[in-house]
Amino acid sequence: MSAAYPRPDPVAEDDLRFWANVAAGELRIQRCADCGTHRHPPRPICAACGSTAGDWVPASGRGEVWASTVIHPPTLAAFASRTPYAAVVVRLEEGVFVVGNVVDCPPDEVAVGMPVEVTITEVEPGLRLPLFRASR
Repeated sequence: MSAAYPRPDPVAEDDLRFWANVAAGELRIQRCADCGTHRHPPRPICAACGSTAGDWVPASGRGEVWASTVIHPPTLAAFASRTPYAAVVVRLEEGVFVVGNVVDCPPDEVAVGMPVEVTITEVEPGLRLPLFRASR
């Protein structure tokens, strides 16, 4: 990506731990320490039981596409060279939803129900993202 078109970076405070784990090459999600419910996006309180106790556990990285769209121009200038690409909502085996992109698959072949698995990918120096590829 060109420095002339900066990309938006993740900055939400509750998400910092999530992104630090991704930068380390791991997909981890929060789990309530009291009731065991997984939660994503990260948040300070469990929606199931109201507990503020939680920890970060490795996610399987496996799931299925629940929603998909193909991004075409116009878009943010920082992403224009990547179009078209498939943006997806993936339901992981743990029951939480993660937003990402599907790689190594033509965008028009991405479909709801498609099994996918995460691949932590360095998309540019210093930036790793949880991307998805079709699994068999």
